[in-house]
Amino acid sequence: MGSLIARSAIIAFVGGGLILLPGCKKKDQAAESPTAPSTPAAAETPPENGLPGASDVRAALANQDYTSAVERLIALKPLAVGDAYADYRALSGEVGLKLSEAAKTDPKAAEALATYRMSLTGR
Repeated sequence: MGSLIARSAIIAFVGGGLILLPGCKKKDQAAESPTAPSTPAAAETPPENGLPGASDVRAALANQDYTSAVERLIALKPLAVGDAYADYRALSGEVGLKLSEAAKTDPKAAEALATYRMSLTGR
């Protein structure tokens, strides 16, 4: 009887291992696939999106025309429908971060940041 229990335990152990092995393999494959950009330059470049006018907003930010960037972002809000809404939110977050950084030293950026925040809250 002792050997019957030992055999059952071995079969259960091996069977459990065979059931779990395919699950582990999938995780290993998922871990091997790169999720982040492979080059540092690609990580710094904002993703291109299908939102028309997004490049104009980024260009205004790059030229330190903060008021224009916020105005253009606000003008894009009605176009942010369906899949474009995620692109709009990403762009809006990017604008907010850049304005927050620039507002520490630039009074025009601080004014644009106030306008940006009012546009988010609707006040």
